[in-house]
Amino acid sequence: MKKTSKKRQQAAEQDFNRMLVYLKNLESTWCYAVYDEVTTRDTLIERLRQQLQPIPVLERSLAGLGTDNALEVLRGIPVQPPAPAPIICLTGLSNAIYQGVLAQSLDLQRELFAAMPHRLVFWLRDAEWRELLDKAPNFSSRTNGSFDFQVQDTPRSTYQPMPMLTSDPARLEQQKQVRQKLESLNTRLQFLDEAVNPNHLELGQTLMELGRLYKELDGYHWAKTEGLYTRAERHFAAINNQEMQADTLFEAGRAAHFGGLPTALNHLEQALKLFREVGDRQGEANTLQEIGDVQRLKNENDSALENYQDALELFRLIGNRLGEANTLLAIGNVQRFKNENYQDALELFRLIGNHLGEANTLLAIGNVQRFKNENDLALENYQDALALFGVVKSRLGEANTLRAIGDVRRFKNENDLALENYQNALALYKAFGDRLGEANTLLSIGDVQRFKNENDLALENYQNALVLFRAIGNRLGEANTLSTLAQLEVVASLSQAKVFLKEAWDLFLMIGDNYSAARESGNFGLCLNQLNHFAEAKPYLQKAANLFDEIGMSEQAQKLRRATKDSETEPTL
Repeated sequence: MKKTSKKRQQAAEQDFNRMLVYLKNLESTWCYAVYDEVTTRDTLIERLRQQLQPIPVLERSLAGLGTDNALEVLRGIPVQPPAPAPIICLTGLSNAIYQGVLAQSLDLQRELFAAMPHRLVFWLRDAEWRELLDKAPNFSSRTNGSFDFQVQDTPRSTYQPMPMLTSDPARLEQQKQVRQKLESLNTRLQFLDEAVNPNHLELGQTLMELGRLYKELDGYHWAKTEGLYTRAERHFAAINNQEMQADTLFEAGRAAHFGGLPTALNHLEQALKLFREVGDRQGEANTLQEIGDVQRLKNENDSALENYQDALELFRLIGNRLGEANTLLAIGNVQRFKNENYQDALELFRLIGNHLGEANTLLAIGNVQRFKNENDLALENYQDALALFGVVKSRLGEANTLRAIGDVRRFKNENDLALENYQNALALYKAFGDRLGEANTLLSIGDVQRFKNENDLALENYQNALVLFRAIGNRLGEANTLSTLAQLEVVASLSQAKVFLKEAWDLFLMIGDNYSAARESGNFGLCLNQLNHFAEAKPYLQKAANLFDEIGMSEQAQKLRRATKDSETEPTL
């Protein structure tokens, strides 16, 4: 249970009064406000609005606006003398801070900020505040103080997401060495490319090493990596080195897969053919598993399961227990409710001491428990998985688990906690370069904001998610986002909402998800009924009912047909 210290409350109130004086009397300056509870921050911002009238107090979230450039945000807020310059409360700073870009930009742009008339309040968590003090000393030296509104005796959570590691001296040195190697190899590659008689073997090996180094570089440049491996493969093909061709095509496929690029399956199928031709069973098994992963991402579950089963057989044949455990986990992810696959995988991972595999399996078990509404059990497994991902420094694992924890928190109506977990997950997905994870998390953030009636922020996050889903060719994600946008816009712009729903309907049918098409059309019709647009609701309800009949869900169809006859009937699908 969280405890609030009376002494802390008194100190926070004193700081609030000091901040009031500062904001009322000074322009072209900024301060830091440190808080531990979102509700505390929101209450204080509202108090500022009430007590500083007629000075406008505006809140802008960098995460909500999808930017890490605070100066650009200010430039978008006009000042009209003789009216006082507004006070801008900047929130949602975690992503920009964890990516290491906010502190750098603030330090470089300090004088530009000083030339702006706005008064700024940076709302920060304790760790974020310390990061800015440490990494933006030039900017911090111009603040008019830091005000402490942390009132809890005990922190809400002992977990801190793994940052971008830019402040870790060992990591900084490692990244410096990677960049030096890249520079040296790129120079070598230029020399090799200019040779009259190309040395295909050395060119291929150099390109492969460049691809490996780009994977180590913070930011994960997947498209660049894929291109390097693809170029390497062509050089190995020129000397008929099928083993190296297969290896480079496999790596190109993995890079394309992680980067959400459409070429993944083509690379992997070529690699599989070559591994089989040279008799490399380990390479064949790894590639079958990777192909299954790509197919599962595309909801081609039957094909994925077939490839996983073939991979499992090969891993067992060659005695690769780690490969066996990973494939059992993947099979469990497809079948979902055959828990014996997960348990077998978990035992194997623990037996061979593989913490990453153990963490992934705990995450998968938690997902099944969450689907069964066993949320407390799911949360326990998620927390265990999160701790293990931290041990092995798996940022993607941390991101996936944080998003899952956010889902549980949202189900339990703990929306502030859910939003915090989603924001932390989003920062890690961006760092890793996982555009699908980023898109799904933006969608979840938008859902929470919509629940909190923060519709402008929700709309922006939904639109950003839509851009990402389209960029990676994920039609299911695109359709789900379009239907969500339709629901959000139904009051503000019914014509636009209809356009969104039509696009979603067409996409659902295109990918064979007739249930989702019927569900979303029916829900849209019910929403129109509730808004007293009965005539406009009727075709959506009828279309959904007909489709439910086609897929054998007559009960849902009957509910919708009743809703077309009786406007007061509001069935829930």
